[in-house]
Amino acid sequence: ILRSVGGEVATLTDLLPNLERIIGRQPRTGSAVRGVEAQNRFHFAFRQFVRSACTPDRPAVLVLDDVQWADEPSLDLIQALTDAEGDDDPPLLFVMCYRDNEVDLSHPLSFLLSDLRSAGVKTVEIKLDNLRKENVNDLLADATHMRPE
Repeated sequence: ILRSVGGEVATLTDLLPNLERIIGRQPRTGSAVRGVEAQNRFHFAFRQFVRSACTPDRPAVLVLDDVQWADEPSLDLIQALTDAEGDDDPPLLFVMCYRDNEVDLSHPLSFLLSDLRSAGVKTVEIKLDNLRKENVNDLLADATHMRPE
């Protein structure tokens, strides 16, 4: 992680303080920045962090639930992680769950998904309907090792 992220590791630990448990407290290098430059530094550092954690031998799945409530900086980070940069993209699969009845065409998530598709990122949409009572009964029976009634 330290080799991959380099001098920007403090950018990560500012927002992910528990990371210090893994890499230890790191000195801050460089000057403090704000606004777009701070966001760019964080995106770079986070991409490098993900690249160090995900390898062809250790692919990862990142599950994000209730993405319809994600703020724009979070959606920007998803965009930054999926921006194609050649062969060094990490083997990372995003599973983004959201309530489609809360996401219309003007929702920021709709714009993100459209941008991802336009950039050639492969997306698959799976719509889930409500489970029937019988299905819930079967799931509970299986989980509790009981016979369904």
